[in-house]
Amino acid sequence: MDINKSTAGLSLLLAGLLLSGCTAEASSSTGGAAKPGDCAKLAEIPPDVSAATVALVVDNTASGVQGPVPSAVLEALTTAQERGDQLAIVPVDGAGKAGRISRTVALDPYPGKEADTAKNARKIALQCVGEWMREAAARPTAPGSDILTALTTASREKPTALLVVSDGLTSAGEFDLNRTGFDDAPDDIAADLVASGSLAPSLRGTGIVWSGLGTSTRGLPQSLVTAVQGIWTAVLKKAGATPVFDPRTGGTTAPIAGPLPADDLTIPDTVRSTTSCGEQIVVPSALLFSPGSADLHADADPIAKQAADALTAHPDWIAIVEGHTASYDTAAVRKQLSQDRAQAVVTALTKLTIAANRLQPKGYGATKPAVPEFSNGKHDRAAAAKNRRVVVNLGPKGCLH
Repeated sequence: MDINKSTAGLSLLLAGLLLSGCTAEASSSTGGAAKPGDCAKLAEIPPDVSAATVALVVDNTASGVQGPVPSAVLEALTTAQERGDQLAIVPVDGAGKAGRISRTVALDPYPGKEADTAKNARKIALQCVGEWMREAAARPTAPGSDILTALTTASREKPTALLVVSDGLTSAGEFDLNRTGFDDAPDDIAADLVASGSLAPSLRGTGIVWSGLGTSTRGLPQSLVTAVQGIWTAVLKKAGATPVFDPRTGGTTAPIAGPLPADDLTIPDTVRSTTSCGEQIVVPSALLFSPGSADLHADADPIAKQAADALTAHPDWIAIVEGHTASYDTAAVRKQLSQDRAQAVVTALTKLTIAANRLQPKGYGATKPAVPEFSNGKHDRAAAAKNRRVVVNLGPKGCLH
């Protein structure tokens, strides 16, 4: 849009940004806040219909932590502004909802102009992104987090850049972590999405910069953050996109104000209970191992310490450490993996000064499932996730079997 050809009303609107008190000097940092009303004024300026688009997917669902605009997003938007791009904001919605664009705005209200008024308006536009991405129109309208649909919607704009601010905890639509679990092989999850036709061709060739993955009100351990990133990496690459995950979040604040639709997601957690012999600790494999691996995660020590503390408090107790897998691959492979995982936990306990003669690893493969894994001949990924586990039975030697 050429300002010289704009209407007198539009010129007055832009000039009003300066009259509101946001002088060029006062807005020298894009980290500051625009004056009340400035963002609404800028939003009224129609973007140039010929301008390219940068798309921003924002996740305001209940599991997300809403903070300032992440550094990677601000950097990309600054570059997009220099190109003269417009910004399309695509909110993550819930189950059964079609993708939508909540707002399209001009990132550069004065394209080609270098006067103080133009420079000031550009700074204010970047400051307003935080307000636009958290406004009511960008809130979810149904339960769950259908992140894949939002990504597909954004990619249809053929953006010069596709930016994402989300915790990555998808819980609705075809890609639902409640169904896949956190420890299924990422390539298998991606292949299933391809088979179901859920990965849109519009994602092919798209570069994606993702901020805030794992930054959730659910307080994910690092092992699950790593798992979620691995799954999304496989899914997006299978769709033909090129993802980059930026760890900078720009800070965190409380969740967005006001009631939001439910965003239920089963997060793997350790269950500790009393038994007739002593205690039992059941640990989902996702908290301990990567898919198909028997190498303990770096943050597994606090979990092992629970068993170590119980053994230290009860010198007459022993621990039988059971490894269990889902019903994938051959029985021999499952047996070996479960034995190796049980041994890995035993090794961790010996490093916590528990004598090896008090520890017994046993690998059961998929022979003792916690829940049925097949229904009408169809494999249930959610059940498989429950069956992948390590069980530590603690008690006197004569009581445990």
